[in-house]
Amino acid sequence: MKLKFVWILLSISFVLLTSTNATCTKEQVFKLLDKKFSKKEINSVCGIETKMHFFEKKKWLNPSAVVCTKYGGKIDHNTCRANWKQANAICSDMYARLPSFYELKHIIQICDGVVDSNTYNRRKKSYQACYKEYGFLDASFNDYWSSNTRINHEKRAWIVSYIYGFTYSGDKRNSFYVRCAR
Repeated sequence: MKLKFVWILLSISFVLLTSTNATCTKEQVFKLLDKKFSKKEINSVCGIETKMHFFEKKKWLNPSAVVCTKYGGKIDHNTCRANWKQANAICSDMYARLPSFYELKHIIQICDGVVDSNTYNRRKKSYQACYKEYGFLDASFNDYWSSNTRINHEKRAWIVSYIYGFTYSGDKRNSFYVRCAR
């Protein structure tokens, strides 16, 4: 317990020393999230002015059926499914990009879920409601492509499954859901 308290104090000191008027950069917020800080703790550390704009709901874009099918994707549950190469082209057509693995993974944390803990997340109603508010699909199979290729496995990219909150790498030739970020 004492070690965690010391770690929190050191993290807070780092953030306050490296930022002006107690606001945090995107990288500093990611570091705090990686250390399992909640959104509320991050706001108190970084100051009330901190805008976690990279997690705002308006940042996330769903491809239209026209754009999705233009690049070979298919519409499933009113959401675009495509392979990884198609997904990149779809997002690019929308002047957007596939989100990074870290951006997708941090939505789990922002929603107070636990990464790679499927039974906990599946039973937690507030978590289930939260990721849906960001526009991610409510279906039993809701796996989303990230832009990150798995190291030493060029044919695989990282995927986030929100219903259970787990992550894995999938073959880039397979079809998963596409959500773009701007």
